[in-house]
Amino acid sequence: MQEETETKVETETEKEKVAPKKQGALIRYAVLFGIVILINLFVTYAIQVVYPEPEYDQFCKMDQVNQVYEDKQTCVDNGGQWNEAMGEGVTKQEAYCNNNFTCSQDFDAATSIFSRNVFIVFVVVGLLLLVGSLFIPGSSLITQALSLAGVLALIIGSLSYWSDMNDILRLIVLGVALVTILYFAWKKFED
Repeated sequence: MQEETETKVETETEKEKVAPKKQGALIRYAVLFGIVILINLFVTYAIQVVYPEPEYDQFCKMDQVNQVYEDKQTCVDNGGQWNEAMGEGVTKQEAYCNNNFTCSQDFDAATSIFSRNVFIVFVVVGLLLLVGSLFIPGSSLITQALSLAGVLALIIGSLSYWSDMNDILRLIVLGVALVTILYFAWKKFED
């Protein structure tokens, strides 16, 4: 009976030792993910402050009353796109002018350039974070957070410009990302 009591005491003591380890691990992960998220939020908002995203109304006037152009030449002369009448009967569509054609194209071009530049910033920051995590001595938590923040920055940057990238650039980005991650893993986790 005394052995059972001692075993219970030992088991309770072991549980008491494990509980703080679990709490410590949870706190470590919370801090780790907090750093990862905050670094990427900081980069995102720094970009917004220094390099604001183009807004549609900067390119296309948002007048309270829009001019309606009734003929092709006037429409085109004012930056619009003339759309000829199509179809017959119920599906017939009258000819009309898309007044915002040229300014919308200018907006799309500016947005594409903005996305490309944001992509470049995130890739540079991501690579710097990954490389920095290899050389910063001290806390393993900080180096892990920097490496995860770097990977997340690469993902965010790629997603921001992915739809505007041509296939060759996508292949290059994926190749560089793959080589970078493999090199990072090889350096960081050498056996």
